[in-house]
Amino acid sequence: MARRAPYRRSSPLRRVGRSLLVLLYAAGGLSGALLLLSALGVVPDLRPSAADEDPPTVAASAPVETAADPTAPLDAVRLPLDALDGAAADAVLGHDAVVVEVKAPDGSLGWMSEEPRSLALGLSSGTPGRDDALRALTATPELYTVAELSCLRDDALARAAPELALLRENGAPWRDAAGLCWLDPAQEAVRDRLIALCRELADLGFDELLLADLSLPTEGAVERIRPDAGRAEALEALARAIGTALAGRDVTVSVVGVPDGGQSTGLLAACGRVWAKAEDAAALAAFAPSVVP
Repeated sequence: MARRAPYRRSSPLRRVGRSLLVLLYAAGGLSGALLLLSALGVVPDLRPSAADEDPPTVAASAPVETAADPTAPLDAVRLPLDALDGAAADAVLGHDAVVVEVKAPDGSLGWMSEEPRSLALGLSSGTPGRDDALRALTATPELYTVAELSCLRDDALARAAPELALLRENGAPWRDAAGLCWLDPAQEAVRDRLIALCRELADLGFDELLLADLSLPTEGAVERIRPDAGRAEALEALARAIGTALAGRDVTVSVVGVPDGGQSTGLLAACGRVWAKAEDAAALAAFAPSVVP
């Protein structure tokens, strides 16, 4: 009678290996079945979609500062001098810049100027601490500050020194519709004074100097002004002289454009930015003007 081969018990390691193989075969079969059912539309597609994946990491771009492009239009708000002690930073919320009128058409100044004619005529601000308040304003983080000064519409100086004023045919200073006198852009003393005032404002820390009334008058009896064919050239020369004098300083020199105000294209192009009253913006659209608040 033939003898059977003796029974050999498998080792524990072999039994674990067989179990793992059975599980792998089962998982493979289940996965294949699910894919088949998904393709047939029986169960939803369980494969991850692009929307489920983590989005790629994108480096955030640095914020663009308004001053980086001095030709770009600004959305500005006006801040009165008597509001300097308030929350200046809050005043510009929702806007790009704050504009402060520091030289009015009557000739008065909003800071303590050391310019000789301003001192002699008593035009400097007498408000205690005004310069400190202006420096605090211009030092406010994230606040772009613009100093607006009336250049040739200067009643106080024109009355005190008629030889510097635009004159009527009879030799008397010409007055506009508001009764204010204007300065002659061809006068060297007018140029020197404006340069001195602009330098002081740059030293106070303003980001931009807005030259208002750097034009010929357009309102009032302008036909009564003593004619001078060279005034348009004098206006451009004056604007360029101010820009040249401030070329080494970290400040933008801009101008209020005035249609029919004798301003040449060269004058407007020589300034870092062009501003305009709302009613004049369309006429100056080629310069993408900011609107004067």
